[in-house]
Amino acid sequence: MNSYAKTDDAFVTEVKEVCALFTTDMIATIAFGVKANSLVNPNGEFRTQGRKLLTFTFGRAIDFFVAFFFPKWVATLRIKVFTPEFSSFLRRTINHVMSSREESKATRNDLIDVLLSLKEEAVAKGEYNTKLQDMLTAQAAVFFSAGFEASSSTMTFALYELSKRPDLQERLRNEICEALVAEQGTISYETINNLPYLGMVVDEVLRLYPILPYLDREHLPKEGENQFDLKPYYDYTVPIGMPIYIPIFGIQRD
Repeated sequence: MNSYAKTDDAFVTEVKEVCALFTTDMIATIAFGVKANSLVNPNGEFRTQGRKLLTFTFGRAIDFFVAFFFPKWVATLRIKVFTPEFSSFLRRTINHVMSSREESKATRNDLIDVLLSLKEEAVAKGEYNTKLQDMLTAQAAVFFSAGFEASSSTMTFALYELSKRPDLQERLRNEICEALVAEQGTISYETINNLPYLGMVVDEVLRLYPILPYLDREHLPKEGENQFDLKPYYDYTVPIGMPIYIPIFGIQRD
């Protein structure tokens, strides 16, 4: 897939795809200790599988609809958020990386190290089985999908909004350049967290384009707690077990 197209004397770039390639590389390296090289090879397996994971089909739309709005039906209807192909790919990758890490005894303080520690505890207790192996793979799948897609979407919206305001883009660029000069060409995680205008830009982008448009919760008070009500604003008590949807997108744009 080529994300660049030439029109007359200019190149038009699909920024969302570029951001997805970048975040796929970051997640593959940071979480799994794998060099995906998606920016060099956009059709590599990591990016290809990530792209397929979010490809819209009618069947996938039904699965997501049931998973979000009728979670109690998921087990009965055998709904799967991750495709069998993606699950197979990730299971192979996780097993390969975990085996290599066990042989080398290397530590990277990443997700693989966490999964290995869980595996070791389960083996010591004699509880390591196929079900636990699937659970570890599921954790990796959530980490991968949430990490690359959420980050790349936020980056894309940030670049879009900054492209409409060159003055703000220049202000942000100057702040980052000054930090690079101060640290002699490198920039640390702590410094990034202490760049005030960058923080404002990210916060505003997330206000306008929240990762999730709504939150879903279920009202289950603990024993002895009163049921939640809307008094004194409304004479209404929320029924126990009632699903509640909080419209983040609407609240943050009100």
